Amino acid sequence: TVILLSLSLLQMGCAAIMTGQGRPEPNWPRRKPHDRLFYYGVGGPAKTLKEAKEEARKELAKAIELEVEGVVKRIIIEEGEEIESSFLEYTRTYVKRKLPEPVIIDSYYKPKEGYYALARVSRALVERMVEESVKEIRADVRDRMDYAEKSLKSGRVIDAIREYELAYRKALMLPRKYDWLDEEGGRRLTFHLERRVRALADGMAIKVVSGDGQEGSYGSPLPKPISIQVSCSFDDEEIPVNDLPIRIRFDRGKGKLKSANLSGTELVLKTDRNGSASLTVEKVLSVTDLNRLSVRIDGSALTGLKGEIGRRLSLLRAYITYPSELKGGDPGWRPAVLINGSSGEQEFEEGDKIWIEVITPRDGNLYLFVISSDGRMRYLAYIPMMVAGEGEGWRITPHGEGWRLRMDSVRITTQYGKGVETVVALLCGSKIKFDPGMKLPWDGLVRTFEGQTHGKWGVGWISYLIK
Repeated sequence: TVILLSLSLLQMGCAAIMTGQGRPEPNWPRRKPHDRLFYYGVGGPAKTLKEAKEEARKELAKAIELEVEGVVKRIIIEEGEEIESSFLEYTRTYVKRKLPEPVIIDSYYKPKEGYYALARVSRALVERMVEESVKEIRADVRDRMDYAEKSLKSGRVIDAIREYELAYRKALMLPRKYDWLDEEGGRRLTFHLERRVRALADGMAIKVVSGDGQEGSYGSPLPKPISIQVSCSFDDEEIPVNDLPIRIRFDRGKGKLKSANLSGTELVLKTDRNGSASLTVEKVLSVTDLNRLSVRIDGSALTGLKGEIGRRLSLLRAYITYPSELKGGDPGWRPAVLINGSSGEQEFEEGDKIWIEVITPRDGNLYLFVISSDGRMRYLAYIPMMVAGEGEGWRITPHGEGWRLRMDSVRITTQYGKGVETVVALLCGSKIKFDPGMKLPWDGLVRTFEGQTHGKWGVGWISYLIK
């Protein structure tokens, strides 16, 4: 009987605990605590105690995230100062990242509802983390400044600009009382960094040291190499910019470029420790009064540079210009070539109609070619210039001791791309044997005309730009 009574009492006690009757219901499940020492979070009702604890921690994290702005205003921001949204977001993220797992200080089970849990975190801990977030920003700014100084000393000026600019953008987040360069607080950190970025960008220069203004001949190399230097004038010092990729390309005209083991119509070279790079025009592939190569910083070097500084550096240019012509033949056999009555270089667009004139100084055999914008010479037509005649869109009439050929309604096309094109007229005393379908390098064509005419030939041309 005693054993049965004891079992009965034990069962009654267990039932009382499971229904919550053995403990008065605390206030915190209905009203979250609030005091000057801690932040609190309440989780529940939940099916399990584990779920209630997890909800309590999440609810507390949200509460702290909302409270961060108030903490910043109270201990960080000076009176009348506005909070940078980027700083506030950074601080919230920092606190969330660094906050230790909140302590569960109580839990409660209520029948028909479920489990509740109460978590808390010290307010002093959150305030300390807010202050630590400022220190982390300053530490990151200082690290970037140190890296920028090392880059500058080694001649990697673009890297220095990038790091200074990143440091400046990070420093802009700092509240006013932390925006100082040194412990004395005499100089603004943001002002120092901005001034440094601008001074370095303003000091950047690309210069053509040698090789500009040469005279080129179609199909041949330029006589001399081209030397380029990139430097930065900063703090009364001229700093060679090394290991900088620069892009060299034709803005007008065409040619094959070469530097060491690289070749092509466009090159990307890296400056050496003296800030220098060199190349040659291995073959001139256009005939014009103005071939122009542009030199600029390659876009790969400007990754991460935004806004005004990035745009300014991307627009930095140097130019190499030179005229080019067709050499060979006897000037006494040279025909004149005009477009729309002019011998000057003109600009056209696709679809424009022009008229072309070729005027010969004597009787002869006329061969017409075009040097297209891709740099290749292509055969067009053979026309005997000995008697008058006409056909659809053309006519030949006497002109002094020679003849005038006029071709009307010639349409400009971009079949071979846009750029400089040249109409070439070769006049010779005898008919030439050659394969019109073959590739026609100029030096080979010159040898053919020299050999078969015994020097009795001349060449005239006119160039134009297709935009």
